[in-house]
Amino acid sequence: MSVDPEQPRRGPDLAEALARDAELRDRLVAYAATKFGIAAGEAEDLFQETLLEIMRIDGHVHRPDGFAFRVFHTRCCNHVEGLVEARQMARLRPDTRPRGPSAGEADGLVLLRQGFERISASCRRILYAYYIEGRSLKETADQLTVSSSSVWTLVNRCIRRLRACLQRT
Repeated sequence: MSVDPEQPRRGPDLAEALARDAELRDRLVAYAATKFGIAAGEAEDLFQETLLEIMRIDGHVHRPDGFAFRVFHTRCCNHVEGLVEARQMARLRPDTRPRGPSAGEADGLVLLRQGFERISASCRRILYAYYIEGRSLKETADQLTVSSSSVWTLVNRCIRRLRACLQRT
């Protein structure tokens, strides 16, 4: 790598240097193929994700080569674990796979959708972010640009409005 391993580098500077180092990219892609059996295209994507993660580092990195390798290696491990989990889910027997909603559940879903249409767009965004996307209160607050302390109050208020709409139907 063209970066001096003894000189500490900030994350964005290191990511930029790594992006220009084609030899390092090729070595890491080859490593992903031999160690994990990851295809070249997927390994390239993992390398790009590695650069993005390194770019987010605020502090200094004292051993850039080792740090870049460790981040890439971790990305590869996570990628392989995700593939294993997907294969395990695909192996479920047909009788144990989740099925669509029953007739009663389908009616409830239709009512819920109608209730959602009756509440405000801001309430829909809050409830969707918190309950459907599974975001934390802080993530929901950041996404909606509201204070963290008021998100729970907003979620409760929107739930009350949704319940009121559902009781009217």
